[in-house]
Amino acid sequence: MDEALNRRLRWASKQERVFPYLNTVLSWWDTNLLVMSDDEGGQASFCQDFYSEVLDPHLLQIEDFLDRYVGYSTWDVWYMRDIVGDIVIEKGTDFRILDWERRMGSGEWK
Repeated sequence: MDEALNRRLRWASKQERVFPYLNTVLSWWDTNLLVMSDDEGGQASFCQDFYSEVLDPHLLQIEDFLDRYVGYSTWDVWYMRDIVGDIVIEKGTDFRILDWERRMGSGEWK
C-alpha cells in the first residue's frame, strides 16, 4: 500500500521496495524471472504464477481503491494508519505548505 500510494504523490520517493524485499525473504522468489519467458515449469513459471494468482489481484485492488480516493500526481500528504489490523488512509495538508512551515520554523528560510 505504501509503495502504491507513494507513486501517486508528487513529493514522495518512488523507490520500489516490495520486490527487492521479496528477493531477500523468499528463497524461491526472483523478481527478474517475472519478465522472463517460461522455463518449462521451473522457477520462472512458479514466480510468474505466484505473481499472477496471488499478488497481482491484491495489487489491482489497492490501485483501484487509490484511484477512487487519492488520484494521481497530487501534492496532498496521505497518512497510513493501522487500526486493529486494518489499513486506513487519511488525507492531510498540501505538502508544499508543510514544507514551507518546516523551513520557516527551522530558520532555513526567513
